[in-house]
Amino acid sequence: MVVYGCWFALLTAVGFALMGVFASRLVTWLKNKPKLVSGLNVGAGLTFLGSGFAIALMRQR
Repeated sequence: MVVYGCWFALLTAVGFALMGVFASRLVTWLKNKPKLVSGLNVGAGLTFLGSGFAIALMRQR
């Protein structure tokens, strides 16, 4: 059990380290593309609005 716990901790640390590296590179890339970031923000906002309306219009049991 301890071995599996250590293995899980190691894999988690490696995974988060890789996410940090790729996230920093993604931020650098996105800073040069403000229109893309704006489009992503609008898309996310519309998704949240659509989800909210869908939930608001659901029937209660």
